[in-house]
Amino acid sequence: MIYKLICKMETSIKLTTETEHRLNFLASEVGKSKDFFIQELIERGLDELEDYYFTEHTPVRPRKTKEKIHNMAGYD
Repeated sequence: MIYKLICKMETSIKLTTETEHRLNFLASEVGKSKDFFIQELIERGLDELEDYYFTEHTPVRPRKTKEKIHNMAGYD
């Protein structure tokens, strides 16, 4: 039997009034919780952010370290 460990992290976000109304309306019309939609938005958004930041087409990737980057263009 395979068990999947689910860890939850609580966080808070500030929404504009318009966004909150849209989220409330969506949740009530579809019959799912606001948490469900927020989780889905984060997961989809992370996929898009990872695609953007970790793709070979991104000219400069963000770096966590402050090490110097040496340009090797023009060197053999």
